[in-house]
Amino acid sequence: MKPSTQILIAAITMACLSVTKGAVSTTLFSDNFNDLAVSNMRLSTAELNADSWYFVGRVGGAPWTTGEDSVSPLSGTVLENPGGSSSWVYAVRQFPATTLSKTGDSLTVKLDYHVERSTDSGSLDVALLNTSGSIENNSFTEEEGSPLLNATGYSAYQYCVATPFKNLFVKIKNAAEAFDASKTTVANSASPSVLGDAAEAHTLIFSLTKGDSGIEMTWSVDGTVVGSGSDMDSSYNVFNTLRLLAPSDAPLAHLDNISVVANIAK
Repeated sequence: MKPSTQILIAAITMACLSVTKGAVSTTLFSDNFNDLAVSNMRLSTAELNADSWYFVGRVGGAPWTTGEDSVSPLSGTVLENPGGSSSWVYAVRQFPATTLSKTGDSLTVKLDYHVERSTDSGSLDVALLNTSGSIENNSFTEEEGSPLLNATGYSAYQYCVATPFKNLFVKIKNAAEAFDASKTTVANSASPSVLGDAAEAHTLIFSLTKGDSGIEMTWSVDGTVVGSGSDMDSSYNVFNTLRLLAPSDAPLAHLDNISVVANIAK
């Protein structure tokens, strides 16, 4: 690990510790999908919509489903991207708008992830966004009609292959665009990790922390920080939406035990 990366991680850790003493930790939402338990059957989209999960993509897209996966730490019913017309469709879940205004304020996504067969392609994208309005329906339309139009924020993005691969931190200027120039890579990870080996499931953490002059980011895999980055020119500090993209060409990408936690100074 480069000395600069070590210093940044140490700084983020110290900032979090210093704020924790005078901060309020709030779980904005937590979902293990166990209330949707099924036996060898996938649920209708309505069940997920009722739990405030919605699906956003281009014309012709289709929603994700639930599936079953008990590879630890996954535990039964899970959120699944089945591929096909669900390819390049986002799963979104909104939460109370949270502002990172003071140094050390943080917002953290935690989830468990597994693919059923080892894969040589596909990517996982975990994004925290600020949308202009509430999302209350699935949306499959052109970009101009997307509820993610002009939503801003950050994501941790990693190819899910069976060999070690770095993650990227991405600044998002328009979350309705899947590939376009409105995305800017902020940093690459220093310690590549594996997300595409079916023999293992992984616990992933993406965290945003307010620094002295911008937003600092970390990406952890199974308890180890494998990447960090900072956007010191950032004007983005309000977030209200989790957006997930799972590998559309990986066999049955599964996500479980998803939570978003805010640690905000009083």
